[in-house]
Amino acid sequence: MKRIEAFIRPFTVDAVKSALYDAGVQTIRITEVKELTRSNTYAEVYRGVEYEVDVVPRVATLVYVEDQDVDRIVAVITEAARTESREDDGVITIASVDVVTAINDAEIAD
Repeated sequence: MKRIEAFIRPFTVDAVKSALYDAGVQTIRITEVKELTRSNTYAEVYRGVEYEVDVVPRVATLVYVEDQDVDRIVAVITEAARTESREDDGVITIASVDVVTAINDAEIAD
């Protein structure tokens, strides 16, 4: 089993969610996160004070899939999250998962 985590732009969440459901993914975990970056900093003025913006809002989408489905699901996420500019659209990480246990199924040790 693999854990696929995609850090995407917030406005692409609905497209990614719909595409994953259409691809057969049953459960998606979605978390709002912030990405600290030095490459995309810019200056903004608020109430007459200039400050540097280096934190970018992102959404982390997390799914668990079987090994044989990894390439297909990554392609689904990539296609749904890609924008016209294709610049700084996000990143996808893949990690192996050895064990997944549902909390309500776990046996309680004495």
